[in-house]
Amino acid sequence: MDRRLNPYVPGAGLQPRELAGRDELLKEANIDMERVMGGRPVRGLMLLGLRGVGKTVLLVRMKESAEKMGFKVGKIEAPANGALPRLLAPELRKILYALDLKASAAQSVKEAASALRNFVAAFNVKIGEVEFGLKPSPGVADTGDLTQDLSDLLVAVAQAAADRRSAVAIFIDEVQYLSLEELTALVVACHEISQRNLPLF
Repeated sequence: MDRRLNPYVPGAGLQPRELAGRDELLKEANIDMERVMGGRPVRGLMLLGLRGVGKTVLLVRMKESAEKMGFKVGKIEAPANGALPRLLAPELRKILYALDLKASAAQSVKEAASALRNFVAAFNVKIGEVEFGLKPSPGVADTGDLTQDLSDLLVAVAQAAADRRSAVAIFIDEVQYLSLEELTALVVACHEISQRNLPLF
């Protein structure tokens, strides 16, 4: 094949002109996102496969679909040395601002912002100003135990989205680099969100 016309694009996450054989997977992910937007529970989604098969490309496509559907979206790429709180906190801050934190925010958005403030302090994360002019809420996402605090934080963010008739999608690339503690915390948080039927994909 003429290399100038070859639709295959080698490289991490580079979007090919043609994404062959992935329609069903993208369709299922879109159905799950539509279910979340409709207030129906879904299970989390994890893409597995060898390096170079297109997992990052699919993640980017799913992120684009989520944005078109109206999700408040965060995307991180886990580096080899992890530190999930440091990676996640800025994206959650962005999501809370997208939920209109400054413009007559609902109480639940303020509570989520306060939970983020506590989480950032508990894990010594620096992301610029996260106080949003709010006092901390003792007892929420402030124990220093990642499993407990991440669950508290993501539940608060998802509840804020629900109250604003919105939804949140968080995409994590290179999840294999997360530590066992970080992956456990994510699974527990997703389980809690699922039990409460909150709009987080």
